[in-house]
Amino acid sequence: WSVLYNNVAYLNDNTAFEFQLRTYPDTLKNNISYNNYDNETTGTNDIHDHNSWDASPSVTLTDSDFLSVDTMELYLLRQADGSLPDIDFMQLKSSSDLIDAGIDVGINYGGLYPDIGSF
Repeated sequence: WSVLYNNVAYLNDNTAFEFQLRTYPDTLKNNISYNNYDNETTGTNDIHDHNSWDASPSVTLTDSDFLSVDTMELYLLRQADGSLPDIDFMQLKSSSDLIDAGIDVGINYGGLYPDIGSF
């Protein structure tokens, strides 16, 4: 049984790295699947709700939803104290319809409702 809340699968060219998990049932909530090889994301027995592919009302994903889709940000060096670099990669713009489009899964959030995605 796998539980995935508030994740992003982006620009994967192999279906094994999207949300096609092989243990059933899996629970997926508040996740984004964007610009992948195959956006077929869930198995028939999966429990899924408020993800980019099944949000209600539906959401539309474009590059303009994000501050950055530049994967080169993932190669930036860590900060002097060892913490991860501050990046904009896959962070939502305030104008994105993914803002407040999620469901409460017990993770702290700001706004009226949780956002869909990692940040």
